[in-house]
Formats: sequence, C-alpha cells, structure tokens
Amino acid sequence: MTLMPEVNIYMPAYEAQKAHIQEAVDSVLSQTVTDWTLLIQEDCSKKEDVESHIEKYMSDERITFRKNERNVGIGPNWNACLDFGDCEYIAYLFHDDLWGPKYLEKALEILKSNPDVGFVSMNHSYLLDGDGIDTKIYDEVQRFVKKNIHEGKHNGKELLIWWAQQGLRPNIIGEPSFVVLRRDLIEEVGNFHETMPQFLDSEYWIRCLQKTNWWYLTEDLGSFRVHSEAASAKNEVDGRGKFDRFECFRMLLKTIPKEDKPQIQESFEKAFDDMIKKYIERKRSGKVIITKGSGKMKQFALRHPIFICKALMRNAKTIDNS
Repeated sequence: MTLMPEVNIYMPAYEAQKAHIQEAVDSVLSQTVTDWTLLIQEDCSKKEDVESHIEKYMSDERITFRKNERNVGIGPNWNACLDFGDCEYIAYLFHDDLWGPKYLEKALEILKSNPDVGFVSMNHSYLLDGDGIDTKIYDEVQRFVKKNIHEGKHNGKELLIWWAQQGLRPNIIGEPSFVVLRRDLIEEVGNFHETMPQFLDSEYWIRCLQKTNWWYLTEDLGSFRVHSEAASAKNEVDGRGKFDRFECFRMLLKTIPKEDKPQIQESFEKAFDDMIKKYIERKRSGKVIITKGSGKMKQFALRHPIFICKALMRNAKTIDNS
C-alpha cells in the first residue's frame, strides 16, 4: 500500500557537484520518515550536468527532476519549487547540504504536537569542504544561538522584536535547509523575496514570525556544507546583500503593528548608527574598508534620503572627529 506523502521536499540546484548532490539525495533516502516527495529544481547550470548526476535516483517514483527554461537566480528558483505538490509540510534541502536520518521525524513530531507552531528549526553542524575557508561568520552564529536561544517554543512576535533589537543579526532561525514549515504558513506569507542575494531567508523568517510561533530543536540533525563555490560564500566575498538588512527593517516597519513600531524604529536607527561607527573606527585605525556592495547602499540612500540625513545628523560629532 502506497502512503500519501506528508512532506514536499524541495532541492533547488545550481552547479551542483556530483558528489554533493548525490550525498544530499542519499540523506533524504535515509530518512526514517518515508512518505515524502522530492523535487530537484535545476536552474540551468552551465558547468555541471545535474540531470546526469541524479539519473540513478529517478527510478524512485517519489523523486522528480525539473529544469528551468533559463537561469532565474536563487530567490526565483526557491519560489519555482512551491507550485509542486500540496503536502501539509514543506522542507527545503539545498543540493550540497545533508540531513541526519531522523531529521523529518523530529520536525513532524514537533509540528503535529504544537498546532500553534508554524515552523521549526533544527540545530546542525557546519561541514568544511576545502582548504582556506573562513569559518568566523559560522562560528559566531553558533555561539550566539547557543547563548541566547533556548530549545522549545518561542512566541513569534516577542522573538521578532528581540531579534530586531539585536540588529536582525545573526540569522537565528537558520538556513532553509534546516527549517520545516507548514504549507498554510507559506501560503499566508507568500513567496521568497527575489532580489535579495544574501538576506532573503532572514527576510522570510521576519515575515513568518509576524504570523506564527517558532520552535527550536538543539539536537544536531544535519550538516550545512561550507565551500568556496557555495552561493553564501560567494555573496560574502562579493559583498552582495550587505545592506539588505536595512531594507528588511524598512519593510518590517510597514507591516508591524502600530504599537510595536517605536521599538522597531529605534532598533533600525541603532543598527544603522552602529554600521556608521564601525566604518569610522576602521577608517581611523587604517584598516581596509570593504567597498564591495556599496552600490546597494547608494540605492538605499537614494530611496530613503530623509532617514540617511537623520542618521548623519545623529552621528555628526563622530564623523567630524574622524
């Protein structure tokens, strides 16, 4: 008897190396929960023949391969997955990440037992693939989450306000590969933002927290692969998405309840002021000023001249002394 699937698993893929994507698919096949479907959504890779890489898995009727007509980019490819299937639960697994065997079992157990929780995140390790990889950003995230985020249920609104007070960083919810969501939450929140190269997952979690509660599980249930060809690593080097965090604050101010706007506005201003002060400190000490991603900042400044002027006025004394 064939079970009706409970989970739609989405694997957006682009330039997926054979070993990486096969390990990712194998980790899905090793799940203790077996009533799932897996969609591999390929975004017109130029170097890697992704379809041939996963050919051996296509005899499994639970697995589907689709290829975009043209390369659409990260956000649009994540969104392209969402029209496939109608299961109650949705899980993304990127082509170079891995799940432990009980990943889906643990996530579904929490969601089924807590109807007021719309999404759940699993703790995970970072798998270093290659030499000379800077792990500073990942180490900082792990330390911050371990210190500040307790296991269990978190009130969405309260957590969001607290996260804003931290400057909406780091990404406390985690990478999409380690988040399982209810489909009805995604239908309410909408698609991923398609023009944010680096912050689109955090921006999505911001919207989710305005609608529902969140659960965090501290058990290590997977591995996020860190390598030089990964999108997150390339974006970090190129400076792409450096100022998307401030755009998220701006959008949040449009949707947050009126009574919470003063707190969010204060957090927004503090985060921006901190960036200005760090820039000035680096300049004073003679450290290298990273200018990559500055085009995005110029766009932000042109869209929000009043906010920028107020920020410069608040920091006028510091700027003059530099």
